[in-house]
Amino acid sequence: MKMKKVFKYQSGHHELLYVSNKNHERHERRNKELFLKTMKDLMKLLNSIVHCRKKIPLEFH
Repeated sequence: MKMKKVFKYQSGHHELLYVSNKNHERHERRNKELFLKTMKDLMKLLNSIVHCRKKIPLEFH
C-alpha cells in the first residue's frame, strides 16, 4: 500500500492539489508552475479591475 500525502493550496477559486509519492519532484514542479500561472492570472485580473476603476470617474479619490 502506497502512502500518499495530499496538500492543498488555496488561492481564490483555484485549489491546487499536490501529491507526494515517487513522483514527488515532478508533482512539486508542476504544482509550482500551476501556482505561478494562477498568481499571474490573478494579477492580470486585479490589473484589469484597477484599469476599469480608473476609467470610471469616482466621486471620491
